[in-house]
Amino acid sequence: MKGAKKNILILCGSLLAIASAMYGLLIHPQQIKIETLSTDINHLVRMVEAATAEQKEVVTLEYKLKSYEDSLAALERRIFERSEVPNILNKIIQVGRRNRVEFSAMYPRYTHLLASGSEKNQSPLILLPIEMAFHGQFNRVGQFIDALAEQDFLLSLSRLEMAVSPDSYPDIAVVVRGNLYLRRATSRSIKAKM
Repeated sequence: MKGAKKNILILCGSLLAIASAMYGLLIHPQQIKIETLSTDINHLVRMVEAATAEQKEVVTLEYKLKSYEDSLAALERRIFERSEVPNILNKIIQVGRRNRVEFSAMYPRYTHLLASGSEKNQSPLILLPIEMAFHGQFNRVGQFIDALAEQDFLLSLSRLEMAVSPDSYPDIAVVVRGNLYLRRATSRSIKAKM
C-alpha cells in the first residue's frame, strides 16, 4: 500500500506540475493579453469620449459663430450710407409723430461727418452724433424710444434727460443724445451717383 500511495502522490504531483505548466504556458499569457486588450479598449473608449466631447464643443462653437454672423449681418443691414441721413432723420420724425411726440429740435452734427472724412484711419463705420429735443406724455416718450430700436437704421442712445414743469404736465420735455451708425460710401455707390 505504501507503494500505491507513493504512486498516487507522484501522479498527483505530476498532474499538478502539468496543470501548472499548462496554466503558465497557455492560460496565463491569454489572461495578460485579455487584461492588455481591456486596458487598450478602455483607453480607446476614453479617447472616443474625449473626441465626442470635442466634436460637441465644435458643433456648439459653430452654432454660436453662425448666430454671431447672423447678428452681424442683421446689424450691417441697418447701417446705411451717409447719403441716407436726411431720409433717416425724416423717419425719426415720422416715428415721433406716430407716437404723438412733438419735436422742438433735431441737431445732427454734420461737422463730425466732415471731420471723419479727413481721418487717416478710414474705418468703414462713421458715427453721426445726434441730439433731439421733444416733448410728449411719459408713456408716449417710452413708446417712441422703443419704436426707434425697431427701425431699419441703427441708432444708439447714449443720454436721455427728462424734465417736467407744472404748467406742461402731463407732458415732459426730453433731450436725447445718441449716435447714428453710418457706412462710408463705397466707390461703386459714388460712381452710380455720377
